[in-house]
Amino acid sequence: MRTELEAKIAFSGLDASVAGEIETDFAQNGFYVISNSRNHRFDEDVPLMIPEVNYDHLELLKSQNYKGGIVTNPNCSTIGLALVLKPLYDAFGIEAVNVVTMQAVSGGGYPGVPSLDIIDNVVPFIGGEEKKMETEPLKILGKLTSGKIENANFKISAQCNRVAVIDGHTETSRLILR
Repeated sequence: MRTELEAKIAFSGLDASVAGEIETDFAQNGFYVISNSRNHRFDEDVPLMIPEVNYDHLELLKSQNYKGGIVTNPNCSTIGLALVLKPLYDAFGIEAVNVVTMQAVSGGGYPGVPSLDIIDNVVPFIGGEEKKMETEPLKILGKLTSGKIENANFKISAQCNRVAVIDGHTETSRLILR
């Protein structure tokens, strides 16, 4: 006997060039979309989630004008940084952060970095990556107040590099505490 179940959760790994419109359509039609793309990360009513850090931001789902909802995850390097910053920010406050990433070629997606650009080399700039590292943690560590996120108030400077390793990202950071 076969029973049909209606899925209410959609996990989206779509490319950013198409993700925004498709994910919005799913949410408008009653699905809860968990998105890996950057398209909705800074929508005012969309949580940018790391459950161990800001689970309370799920309250934003109540203010979305969809039958369902959208939740996004941050950039991969942002996750490691925010997990480290959270307890320090709560205990001491943060004035500034400088972070340098060494990101594996696998993080470049398909088709990746051309082999002659990365063999025995470090590519000292990853388009768009530094902006994500400088802005996403501020939303993630922000306070949910009256149905809106008030971003954390400190400076982040990021330098993101692609390195010739297959898997794994490494970060080094320097913090100035308040």
